[in-house]
Amino acid sequence: MIIRPRKMAMYVAKKYFDKMSNDGINFMDEDWDNCIIIDACRYDTFKEKNTIPGDLKARRSKGSSTFEVFEKNFQNSTHHDTVYITRPLCNTTKKWCKIDLDEIFHEVIDVWEKDWDEDYNTVRPEPVKKSIINAHKKYPNKRILGHFIQPHQPFIGKTGEKITERGMRAYDHVTGQEVSTEKSIWEQLEDGDVATETVWTAYRENLELVLPHVSELCKDLSGKTIVTSDHGNMFGEFMWPFPIRGYGHPPNIHTKELITVPWLELPSKKRRKIKSEEPELTESPEEIQDKTDRLSALGYY
Repeated sequence: MIIRPRKMAMYVAKKYFDKMSNDGINFMDEDWDNCIIIDACRYDTFKEKNTIPGDLKARRSKGSSTFEVFEKNFQNSTHHDTVYITRPLCNTTKKWCKIDLDEIFHEVIDVWEKDWDEDYNTVRPEPVKKSIINAHKKYPNKRILGHFIQPHQPFIGKTGEKITERGMRAYDHVTGQEVSTEKSIWEQLEDGDVATETVWTAYRENLELVLPHVSELCKDLSGKTIVTSDHGNMFGEFMWPFPIRGYGHPPNIHTKELITVPWLELPSKKRRKIKSEEPELTESPEEIQDKTDRLSALGYY
């Protein structure tokens, strides 16, 4: 068995970061009524593009991928005072995430069930915003944790539409086997098949697409609102102290580009009265399988 040098280097890097302490934020321990996550958003890019008024700080995340962040934030805990409006997450399959979000939150609302965009293999910002508003109205005494996919790939802006395999993989929903013959966007970037600035532009466009919806949403939410991200993204920067470049957001790689996230606190006057109650719903095996399929389309493989 031949082990490629980069694969070995990534293995060593992950072991190194595993041993390093990470005093990242546990966002569930923070003081808020509404927490809006925009996925894979770097602090520097958010600072550049954001127009939402508030107190912006850079914070450290507990991980460099959604599943790592969620495990470290939610492991061995319950938040029955919170409703989570989610991007596709395979939260009951141990291959990806070792926790079951349905047991942790009062309710988990999977926007992808009715609003999955087959053309882009993702969920666009509009239905996420609508679902968060509806949850806020339905559960006035619950904390609202809302999760937009963008700026995470697939890239759905003008530049992203021109990129082959713009960040997603194609999978057979019956067999679960990968059927894509093209490289992922991060493989293309690593191999020099696409210019770094092209991918940067597509990423920024994704952020520019989601921010107006986040801004409108914040105006409709009562109580104290935070806008943040689960992790960042890399575009070929060196994974210091290792002389290898990072692409995308591999788990357990805690570089500044991956664990520095925005923490925007919006001004608030009246707070909501929050009440904890037992979870409401559970998933069927069919729902779990569908979630797995759509998670694959987002590039988790």
